[in-house]
Amino acid sequence: MAAAARVGRREYDAEVRRHLEAVGELITGEEKVGRVPELAALAGEFAGMDVEARARAIAKAREVLIKLTVNGNPAVPAAEAYLEAMQGIVESGKTYVEDTVAELALRVVGKAGTKAGEVKALNRRLNVFMEFMEAADHKRVQGRIRNALGRRAPGKPARQSDEL
Repeated sequence: MAAAARVGRREYDAEVRRHLEAVGELITGEEKVGRVPELAALAGEFAGMDVEARARAIAKAREVLIKLTVNGNPAVPAAEAYLEAMQGIVESGKTYVEDTVAELALRVVGKAGTKAGEVKALNRRLNVFMEFMEAADHKRVQGRIRNALGRRAPGKPARQSDEL
């Protein structure tokens, strides 16, 4: 019963997030860079899928990517990152997305060797990979990024080493 409630809550949270993002995009007139709504819907459910459902989702993602390809290039930059994330989850587990998001975020803030002009492409990939994450995943990644940057979480008391 508790497992069913968690799955329902996860699906509800992802659905609410997608709707809020759509409203935000309407208000600002800007789409989230790299985001493909049809693939985003698959991404939000992918981690909770069984093996067969994941295989169907990957096949669907490939179909969508083919439709988005013009003259051999994706019409939506970073759209192929959806497939990359799906395959990464299948091969390495759900932590693949968290690891990748933490790495990309650190590169964006310049702590891990970002090249000039690369930030926009990194942001696109970040947006796509974050479609696969739940609220708890975001919190874990935020903690990892704070640790890597040497920052403490808001509201946490300073350690003696922080006060120096």
